[in-house]
Amino acid sequence: MNRPVFEAFRQIRRTPYQALGAILVLFITFFVAYAFSFIVFGSEQVIRYFETRPQVTAFFKNSATDQEIDAIHQEITAKPYVASVKVVSKNEALALYKAENKQDPLLLELVTADILPASIEVSGKDIGSLELIQTDLGQYKDTIEEIVYQKNIVDSLAKWTKTIRYMGIGAIAVLAITSLVIVMIIISMKVAMKRQEIGIMRLLGATSWYINAPFVIEGMWYGCVSAVLAWVLVTVGVLYATPWILDFFGEIQILPPSWIFYAIQAGAGIVFGVSIGALASSIALRRFIK
Repeated sequence: MNRPVFEAFRQIRRTPYQALGAILVLFITFFVAYAFSFIVFGSEQVIRYFETRPQVTAFFKNSATDQEIDAIHQEITAKPYVASVKVVSKNEALALYKAENKQDPLLLELVTADILPASIEVSGKDIGSLELIQTDLGQYKDTIEEIVYQKNIVDSLAKWTKTIRYMGIGAIAVLAITSLVIVMIIISMKVAMKRQEIGIMRLLGATSWYINAPFVIEGMWYGCVSAVLAWVLVTVGVLYATPWILDFFGEIQILPPSWIFYAIQAGAGIVFGVSIGALASSIALRRFIK
């Protein structure tokens, strides 16, 4: 294995500008990929935060007893897709009403706790669970008077969620194709320049692996180095900007991700870089070496 590695690095030293160009272009590709992965991660955190903001609110009938309300509270809380449940009593509803209309004394005089209905506010773990919650609350028709479900807001959030995910998939696909083509072009140029030497080696009985290995290792090296350099730069930049990002988003804690995220990101980048380099080299070799 020492011979292919030695030959690969000898080829890199002989054509430093091609090697530098390949690394720089791949570096940009991986830099964008890593940066986008942080954007996707942060977007997911923002979306998850706002997914729990819309609530399904059900207003109880005046005839509903405390025992019935408590039973509904326990049954809804036990649902696996429910994030939180809050019961607002008549007195609490009156206090909220007074706080919202404290500038209008006339309205405060006309409203008492007996007029305002008790209610239950339910948040789901994700957007899709809100319709299930609405259906569950709809089963208590004898106790619940009205159910309020902000479907337009929920549908908008669901649309944005799908858009961001589709954009991520599309960007990753474009970056993968770009990386493959770039490495393939560089290796093809190297193979073309050594075509005569390769022909002589074939006449002397050299095996395909003996000829191909240095080029494959060279492509893998380009991908690995580019991935590591891009990951280091993006990670340092994100860690440096984290205080400002946290201050900007306030209570939405989109950063920092756990060390597992960094480890998976680095590992996936290296594996992807090595794979792209090996695949692109193999395609280039298959095209030029018959």
